[in-house]
Amino acid sequence: MKVIPLLNQRDDSGKTTVATHLTRDFQLEGRFILLVDSDPQEDAHDRATVRG
Repeated sequence: MKVIPLLNQRDDSGKTTVATHLTRDFQLEGRFILLVDSDPQEDAHDRATVRG
């Protein structure tokens, strides 16, 4: 199991964008992915809900 942490203390640094794009790319390769969003704003959850 690989763990790819995306960390940066600065807001609006693109962490969620990079994480969701990587997740989708890995999914298209047929990998099983778990994306954990520890941000209180839950932006990754919102993006996944929209994508369906």
